[in-house]
Amino acid sequence: MSDKGLLSIPQDVIDNAIDQADILSIVQADVKLKKSGRDYVGLCPFHKERSPSFSVSPEKQFYYCFGCGAGGNALEFMKDFHNRSFISVIQELADQARIDLTPYLMSAQNDRRTMNLLPALQAACTLFQDSLSDITPNPKVEFAWQYLMGRQVTQELIDRFAIGYAGYGPKILGELADHHIALMEAGVFGEKDHGPFSMFRNRIILPIRDIKGKTVALTGRALDPDDAPKYLNSKETPSFNKTNLLYGFYESLKAFGPHSLEEIFVVEGQFDVIAHHMIDLPSAGALGSSISIQQLRLLRRHTSHVTFVFDGDKAGLKALISTCILLLESLTDNDVTFDMVILEAGDDPHQLITTDPDAYRARLENRQPWLDALLDNLENSPHLQTQDGRMAYANEAIELIQQTRDPLLRYQALEKVAEKTGFPVKLLDEKLEAMPLPRSGHAKVKPTPTKSLNEASIRLTRMVWDNPSLSKQISEPQLWIDQGDELVALLGTWSQQHQAGELDASLTPEEEEKLEQPGDWSRHVAIKRRHRGGAAALGRMLKELPPQYMEQLMRDEPESLETTAISLCWHITGICARKLMQELSRKAGLGIMTAEERMNFSQLVVINRTAMNRSKAIDT
Repeated sequence: MSDKGLLSIPQDVIDNAIDQADILSIVQADVKLKKSGRDYVGLCPFHKERSPSFSVSPEKQFYYCFGCGAGGNALEFMKDFHNRSFISVIQELADQARIDLTPYLMSAQNDRRTMNLLPALQAACTLFQDSLSDITPNPKVEFAWQYLMGRQVTQELIDRFAIGYAGYGPKILGELADHHIALMEAGVFGEKDHGPFSMFRNRIILPIRDIKGKTVALTGRALDPDDAPKYLNSKETPSFNKTNLLYGFYESLKAFGPHSLEEIFVVEGQFDVIAHHMIDLPSAGALGSSISIQQLRLLRRHTSHVTFVFDGDKAGLKALISTCILLLESLTDNDVTFDMVILEAGDDPHQLITTDPDAYRARLENRQPWLDALLDNLENSPHLQTQDGRMAYANEAIELIQQTRDPLLRYQALEKVAEKTGFPVKLLDEKLEAMPLPRSGHAKVKPTPTKSLNEASIRLTRMVWDNPSLSKQISEPQLWIDQGDELVALLGTWSQQHQAGELDASLTPEEEEKLEQPGDWSRHVAIKRRHRGGAAALGRMLKELPPQYMEQLMRDEPESLETTAISLCWHITGICARKLMQELSRKAGLGIMTAEERMNFSQLVVINRTAMNRSKAIDT
């Protein structure tokens, strides 16, 4: 679903939710930043780099990378970094800001469907839970219980994971009649010529819940061995992306957290997750074949120690290598410890836990640091006995090590390769430095600076973005719109709208409370609304310009003297006035100047004279 389909939410309401978010704390939750002047800098999370080029401005509520051009506000960071939909992010920001989006979301058909998805999925989950707990004699339900008891899933775990049962017949359709459309969109129901039908039949139902405990998807495990697939998942929706969530993570936080975990074990299967809870170990499972960067970020925010458990077959080793490479590419600090456990081929955690939990715990104690696990399991690891094998191993390892963003981690990895191959660290490092840094798929094309950018308009834009009230110093906005370049014309348009109050932000709950208190708070609140709305609108408008403008704007901090802003405004006004005067002079020379244009020319002469006098104070 595109963002444009959700613009039944007024822009000022969106801006209000974004403005009340703390972009610094949002970014710092995932990116290590250091203060630099008024801003904060760090390694860009959107492309591979070895020196910081990523900047966050709390005053502007904006982030920007000088290396790849990625930039935006808090909403855009949450969308792009966490691969989330617009609607899920704006709802979260609105909830934090105590803004009710329901009236806006209910105004469009697509938005109503999105709003109805989560209630529909919860209704289905509740129905399937009730079906499993139904005491009415039913051979199918009894078989489902036998299956769960055979896997040693207790009533306590059934309740903890909200496990249910989907049977046959029209009961499911009848009980969920009010949710047919939403459940078809979610893939819980399908549709044939005769109408909807349940996709989940004779299956154990395992709901997938987000970090707040909302049911966002369903997994059904077939009870009949002839039913395919063995595990059936509902569809991805605006509220559910399988790369963003971990099965059982919410349940582990609630049972062992509730806000963070000392350690968590990441396994492959959903019943493997449940089995770890049998022996009081927090656990979570990826919802795909391998861990994603978004899932890794989720783990890093809520735990200090992650142990991955892999099967010992080819698929398990492939997943281990993939996970280690992801760590190599993304880690920039040692705040979280990552370890690896590789089981024997044919073993799986659930089977081991339910047969000999003490032996399984002993295997977990033999965990290995992730970097060692990676280097021990490279393709050329078995060939270190020969010179050619060591060279092939070193080349293979260096190609991976060059992905790392952390210089200490890079050196540590080279030391380990040197130990395995006997090659000097200095030689390995020289080979690595000679290799070009790979581009990330997230990186945009770096903008090419242009000398045509007007330095005065760049300086002024920095100032009015920081202090929108300076827009009143733009005395001839229409002249800027008609005669200026794209940035000057944008400032003219923005200034007109800002001064007319067209960009004022919506009232925050705190401002509404202020207006109800004794005293004249209206002027104070109006000033804050105009400032907030003006800054948000200007940032949004600037993002529509070619990227080289944003690179120039974010490169330096704004100047602070209002007299400088006044001089810059008059300098730009003078340029625009002289441009129009030249055009009118050409008409006069051709004898085609109208009476209105002659009057306009006279006014421009006065404006230009004033501009020249008022802009002498700046160095342009």
